[in-house]
This record gives sequence, structure tokens and C-alpha cells, in this order.
Amino acid sequence: MLVWVGANAGRIGQEQWVDRLVSIQGETSAIARWPGLGLPATLPRSDPAWQGQTLFLSDCMPCHRLNGNGTADKGPDLGLPVNAVRYLTPAGFHALVRNPRALRHWSAARMEGFPPAALSDADIDAIHAYLARLDKGTPLR
Repeated sequence: MLVWVGANAGRIGQEQWVDRLVSIQGETSAIARWPGLGLPATLPRSDPAWQGQTLFLSDCMPCHRLNGNGTADKGPDLGLPVNAVRYLTPAGFHALVRNPRALRHWSAARMEGFPPAALSDADIDAIHAYLARLDKGTPLR
């Protein structure tokens, strides 16, 4: 995973990354760096949340934080103040991931939709399951 860091990280467009790349430095794994992103070790490996964790780290974390974990600032934290799965049904989550502007749009919105070739329906379900496993249970107000 390539992650931009520094003050200008949010200003680097997709089309610029190749000619603007100065260096690549190794980082510890996201889970080691932010243990709050990790699933409980007692969770069976057959649980789809494990696949969701992998997908979240590669496809969501470059833009989103989760429960304050991460450094991204392009999109909202998907765990704070309330976990996204508490107000997005699986169908609503699918719709948002596929075409964010179909559900909500504002001038600062940056997210592009993920077509099925990038994330399958099962992948989106797995990310939803991962988010649900990390839900802190914050009451809705």
C-alpha cells in the first residue's frame, strides 16, 4: 500500500503520483501502528470481517480513519462520532460505495464510486462486517 504523508498529501491527485514520487519508505503494518484497527484474535478466521479488514486497509484507509485510527483526512472517520454501520444499512452502504453522489452530495465531496471490478458485492459486505465488528456502540443522539 502506498500512502502519502505530509502537509501536501491531500493535494496530490491520482494523475500526479508517478512523476511526484520522491521516495518510498517502509512503515510498520497499519495494525501494528494502530492496534484499534485490529480484529479480536478470538474471531474465527472464517468470519468475513477478516477479509473486510484487509479491504478496508487497502481501499478505504487511504482516505478514511476508523475510530480515530489512521492519518487520512480526505473522507470522514467511519467510526466517529458513530460507526457508519449504525446508520447505513448493508443496502445503503453498498449504494454509497458504488455511487456516493447518488445518495448525498456536497461541494467538498471527493469520493468516487467503486465499480464491481474494483470491489465486488461480497467485498463490500466484508467491509461492512469489519466496520460492524469494530463498532464501539456509541449511542445515537
